Amino acid sequence: MINLSSFYQELDNDKESIITILELFLSEYEDFIIYYTDYFSDEKWHDIYISSHSLKGILESFGEKDLTSSLRAIEIKTSKNENITTDDLNHVINKLPEILIEIKVEIEKLRQNI
Repeated sequence: MINLSSFYQELDNDKESIITILELFLSEYEDFIIYYTDYFSDEKWHDIYISSHSLKGILESFGEKDLTSSLRAIEIKTSKNENITTDDLNHVINKLPEILIEIKVEIEKLRQNI
């Protein structure tokens, strides 16, 4: 679950800027699961490391804790060139769509209040 209060404060509650950044996030990460699962299937641990690191950083700024914690663990494993498990992968696959929906809902709320 995201908590955007700090993110809003960082942007001085500028709704237009917030919407722009959230929309960029959506466009960048909507297909994340597709290439992430491909990396897993191909055992491309370095690519999983880079992808996990990138997503983790953004989700931290959105106040998300659950998936961020999992991504941190994946990042540690893959930085040591260790395999991640299907449980690790499934957690990302299950949680990210929920976050994407939360962000879409947030964008709609913001648009209604401009």
